[in-house]
Amino acid sequence: MGSSRKDDVYEDGLGALSIRELVESALEQEDIMPVVRLVFDAPSASALPNGRDESRNDPSDEEEDEGDEDGEGGLPLNGRSRGRDAKQAGGGSRAAAVIAMLHQVSEEQVQEISQVCRSNTDEIAGSMQELERMQASVEELREQVGEAQTGLQGLGEGLLKILEMLQEASHVLGAIRESRKAVEVAIRLLQMTAAAGHFLRENRLYKSFRLLQRIRESLPTSSSADDAKPGPALTSARGSMSRTMSSKGGAPDAASMAAAGERNSGLQLGNLQKVLLERVDTLTRALEQKAVTDFNDWLVSVRAEARVVGMRVLCRAAADRAREEAAARQRRQLHAQLPAIAEAGRTPTGAADGGSSGEALRLDPKANPAAAEILADPPPDSGSEVLGNINMTLLLRCVQVHGCLGRLGAFQESYQRNRRLQLNSDLAPPANFLEGYRPFIAQLAGFFVIEDRVQRRCHALCAGAQADAGWETAVAVLKTVLNIAFDTTTSAAAMLRMKDFVLLVCSALGNCGYHVVPVQEILMSGRAKYQELLCTALAAQLAAQVAHPTSPAALALWAQESPLLPAEVPDEATAAALRALGLPLSLAAEDLPLPPFAAPFSGVVPFLLRLFRGFVEDCVAYLTGLVSSAEVLPVVRQQRDKMLARVAIGALQASLEALSMRDLGRAMQAVTDAWALGAAMPALDEFTYLRARGGEMRERVGSRSPRKEQRGAFQISSASTSSGAANLQAHWAGLQEAAERVVVRVLARAAAWLPELPPKAAAGSSPYINEILDFLTDSLNLGARMLPREPYCAVSRAAMTFLGDAVMDLLTEDAIPAYNMYALQQLSKDVAKLKAFAEASDVPDMVEGLAEPEQFCRLMTSNTLEELLDAKARSEHYAAMNLRRLCTVLNKYREIGDKASYTGSHSVIRSKQPEVDKVIKALKNVQPGD
Repeated sequence: MGSSRKDDVYEDGLGALSIRELVESALEQEDIMPVVRLVFDAPSASALPNGRDESRNDPSDEEEDEGDEDGEGGLPLNGRSRGRDAKQAGGGSRAAAVIAMLHQVSEEQVQEISQVCRSNTDEIAGSMQELERMQASVEELREQVGEAQTGLQGLGEGLLKILEMLQEASHVLGAIRESRKAVEVAIRLLQMTAAAGHFLRENRLYKSFRLLQRIRESLPTSSSADDAKPGPALTSARGSMSRTMSSKGGAPDAASMAAAGERNSGLQLGNLQKVLLERVDTLTRALEQKAVTDFNDWLVSVRAEARVVGMRVLCRAAADRAREEAAARQRRQLHAQLPAIAEAGRTPTGAADGGSSGEALRLDPKANPAAAEILADPPPDSGSEVLGNINMTLLLRCVQVHGCLGRLGAFQESYQRNRRLQLNSDLAPPANFLEGYRPFIAQLAGFFVIEDRVQRRCHALCAGAQADAGWETAVAVLKTVLNIAFDTTTSAAAMLRMKDFVLLVCSALGNCGYHVVPVQEILMSGRAKYQELLCTALAAQLAAQVAHPTSPAALALWAQESPLLPAEVPDEATAAALRALGLPLSLAAEDLPLPPFAAPFSGVVPFLLRLFRGFVEDCVAYLTGLVSSAEVLPVVRQQRDKMLARVAIGALQASLEALSMRDLGRAMQAVTDAWALGAAMPALDEFTYLRARGGEMRERVGSRSPRKEQRGAFQISSASTSSGAANLQAHWAGLQEAAERVVVRVLARAAAWLPELPPKAAAGSSPYINEILDFLTDSLNLGARMLPREPYCAVSRAAMTFLGDAVMDLLTEDAIPAYNMYALQQLSKDVAKLKAFAEASDVPDMVEGLAEPEQFCRLMTSNTLEELLDAKARSEHYAAMNLRRLCTVLNKYREIGDKASYTGSHSVIRSKQPEVDKVIKALKNVQPGD
């Protein structure tokens, strides 16, 4: 079949040889897809010549017949395939060719198989014979096995009985082992409970708790475990051990084996388990009770030790302040040595050895009264730990136990409740707060220091909100009691000590993280009250010295030292102290006296300056720690200037009024003392600057007395500013001028201007003018010794001016109804003598005070009244004349008659009354500015 159609070519151009190769290749590779593609990729019948339309339906195509086989090839073909083969057989389609080729190949394969079978027939026959011989041998072996099985069955029955006996013995032995293990575990658990009780007696609570926890974990939690069988328990124990070994890759350790044994042997304990559980519960309750007892003991100890803890932490704050001030002093010393170091190139003193580390801590008791007292008398064990005898282990152990028991929340509430009760008790202020504030505030400080330590060690006990609420409550109470204390206190020193103590508390608690600004604000608000107390105390001291000169406390302005006996300077130390105060030791700058000598001022002047400096120190002491160092200076200067203007200068001016009726020496001493106080203002301002900056006053080794003697001319040091001593210039200048006016009033009251009897004509001046000149000579000599040059000249000129005005006022008084040329001649002689005295003195322009009476006498005795009517002549020759007063004086002039008898000594040019009246009438129409 294949040979007959071997070279056939089908209508689509594909040869039979190609189809055969494709079919054989598919059979060898066991892949029929190429054949399938060949069949389904054939061109449609309509495209072939004489083809049929596939769109026409053939009923035979819709039939399917599964399971048919081709008779020759045995290949399964369905009905549709056979129909299509029938349809396409005559047409030479590709599918028919493929099917035909498949039949041909299958026939060839069948023939080959038949040929192979015929060639192996002999071998198959030999194999069958060998199989028969083997079957006979198997039968023989089967018979032998049956006989052996019968013998083994007889032996197995005896062995089975023995095995049952062994199994029963094994079960009994396992039960005994489990019981023994349970007894061992029970003994070990009892020993552990005993050890837990021992640890509890030794206050080793956590170790006791761990043992009790281990015992409880070793016991089963279910009561049905008592009925468990020993077999499964043993199996469970072995399984647990095997799991432990497999998980760790080797033999289990002793602890894991013991724990596994304890856990599983608990099933065998029976009634002993209840006993153990009861004992564990009892020990647990005892453990908790012991922890609560420790906590109560801790509460009692912190209540008792809080005050000591507060004082101890305040002592440390004071020591820190002392170290800071010591470091500041060392820095200032090194800074002062820098210029010399730069020039000499040497190491500063105290810098090479690291400063004064071994120096004892010290503080200025005036600036830091509370801190200095604490350092002088520190609390016991101040160098030890802050908490001292407080055993924090009690609290920590209690916290740990309650945390392990799962009751930390309840314990936290208990802790906060008890501490809140203690705080409420501590916040009750003492009845006399001004005397008992230190223990009260120290108790509060200790309370919050302990709270800070507790919060650091166990934060769970002190929640932030609770701690803040307690501190806010304490701050509110402190604000209330401090406000009341500041309002009721009458001592600035007590208020300063209270402020310093509270500031130490703020420093200590601020280091612990507490918000202390509200407390510092209370201290700042008390500044006004403190200044008021300082001014009141200063005014009281001034009153004892100056305000009540007739009081028992002080007899006069300078009651401490006699004004006629100025302050004595016996040695150089006293002179240095006075120079440090800025006081001039002599009236003239060129005079540098050596001790012993008498200072120009009285002893009360250094006393006042020390009062002023003490006021400055007190102000700085209160402000230190409350404001920054840059803010201290302007505030202190403002308070100092206010005190000097309102208190000091006011009291001194009031005392000057009391001197109006006293002797001249006291009045002159008042001028000198006012001048000395004004000259000391630059040093006071420098002292204020240095104190405000934290420095110390250096001795003034420069000029020992003012270079310029001018009223209120203050030399401001380089450390000061123009707003310092210069602000006091007007006040001290006014005080000095007031003292000078007092001197002039004393001079005026001491002079007798009118004689008791009418003066007799004499060749010289009047007798009373000689008394005045003698008094002036003595007074000015006293002033030259007691007054500085500038005040001396001012007083001398003022006295002469007063005399000139007194001469003119003498003619206007009602005591002299009229005068004539005789009186004018005598007055002219008196004025000439006063003028000669003024010209002979060393005071410049002193004679200017007599210009008006001298011009009046010359006008009246020279018969030149008409010159007053000429404005030019009046301005040149009579500029000092007061025209209104001159008109009043001229109204009292009376002309001497022609028949009057007089000696040749009275032959003068007499002014005629009509001329006088004419001049008076003309002067009344002259304006003051003409």
